[in-house]
Amino acid sequence: MTRGSSITQDFKDMIDNPQYSDIEIFCEDGATLYGSRAILAARSEVFNGLLFNGMKETFQRQISFPEIKSCAMKIILEFLYTGSVEEIVFDKDNLVETNLAADYFQLPDLQKLIIENLKESFEEQEIENESTVNNSPELLSVMISKIPFHEIELIEERSVNDQLLNFLADSVARIHFDDISLSKFSIQALKYVLAYTYNFNKSFSTPEYLVFRFAALLAAHNIDLDTYNTLDAILPDLDDIEEYVEGELEFNSKCEFNRIRPKIYQFLLPIIKYIDFRRIDGKILSKIIEPLGIIPNTIIIDAYRYYSTNKKSLPATRGMVKLYWDEGECGGHIYVICRGSVATTNHQYYENIKANFVISNNGTYEWDVFIEEIGQLEICVGVHANSKFNYDLFGGCQKNTWLLSSAGMLYSHTGNIIMGFKFGKGDRITLQLNMDKHTLVFSFNGQKLFITELKKKSKYYPIISLNHPARVRLFPLLKYV
Repeated sequence: MTRGSSITQDFKDMIDNPQYSDIEIFCEDGATLYGSRAILAARSEVFNGLLFNGMKETFQRQISFPEIKSCAMKIILEFLYTGSVEEIVFDKDNLVETNLAADYFQLPDLQKLIIENLKESFEEQEIENESTVNNSPELLSVMISKIPFHEIELIEERSVNDQLLNFLADSVARIHFDDISLSKFSIQALKYVLAYTYNFNKSFSTPEYLVFRFAALLAAHNIDLDTYNTLDAILPDLDDIEEYVEGELEFNSKCEFNRIRPKIYQFLLPIIKYIDFRRIDGKILSKIIEPLGIIPNTIIIDAYRYYSTNKKSLPATRGMVKLYWDEGECGGHIYVICRGSVATTNHQYYENIKANFVISNNGTYEWDVFIEEIGQLEICVGVHANSKFNYDLFGGCQKNTWLLSSAGMLYSHTGNIIMGFKFGKGDRITLQLNMDKHTLVFSFNGQKLFITELKKKSKYYPIISLNHPARVRLFPLLKYV
């Protein structure tokens, strides 16, 4: 590019260029960078105070920053010279350093750019590979590790105004904890995420029982591999929970678990207050969690007292649950667009896709779908409770599935019923599932149509069945009514 055709490029060419510099910048890692005193002072109040304060820096050609690494200082220079940071990939090595440097030089606009850069990076990762988990758990862990030890107990106050920490906490909360590597997520980072989402009612992707399970396994993992393996063998995930709840676990008498119990208890203690046990089914609490003996009795009693008073537990997932179509659980020709809110397909026969949320606790839950385009065949909306559900086959003919079709047919385990009405393009279908009565209510553009009884199951999955060229939008919030 010809010099003079772009002021941004011309200033970019001056960054760390001795030819256009009159001051050397010494960094923590021993690297020397070059800058222009006039540009640095004009763009930063901190640099202006350092370079033109009448002290020795005013007359010398060197200035030292013994706590700022060169990787961060290069980004600071690029921002001061050009007003932006381009082609920067933030990772665990430069993110924390750059954010601390931006805070030191009082550059809030750079801190906003860091967040925007990370946001774009995470979205690109999701577009390129839906199964890829972004590195926000690891980045948050690194950031938390840089907080001075004496400030750790003030971590809740930090959640009020630390935008980068909060952005990373939000990003972690949107990841299902089953997909987070224990080796890349610290206990303190988990504590921050749980405190932040607990105190500010933030959206969350992981049911509270799995939050507890993850925290316990993370604590065990931090002790040693044997402790982790022992706990993992007796603490089931949700797919196996029914078998464990119906049986009687006999691990209390095992000497090995009795030996490691106090260690797990101590690791968990700082974060237990941020796990809401009122959201965990009473049977799971009494049959699995309480016998483990790794939770203070007062917390268990408080949860039981809530069940006794209200005759139900809170919703299984904390915060406002953000719904989206789960591209990892769908037919082979279905694809998801509009950041997970719209499902469509190029296949002429029925395939299915489920929402990202499992309904498993007492209470009544409500969600909405909007028909943007009808298929050549019917579109069906409803739920299934089938652990062996096949997403490549029509849902209406599968066990423990309840679906309302656009042609007015109700498909269920008790037989198919003609309902005598139809829905199509532009219509909004509201589904309301009552876990206490095990009923499913269908409403059409705000008008209640009918109630169908469900076979009593411990968990249900919202689904749709569709075919080309159907497009179905899932509204983002699951309501607890």
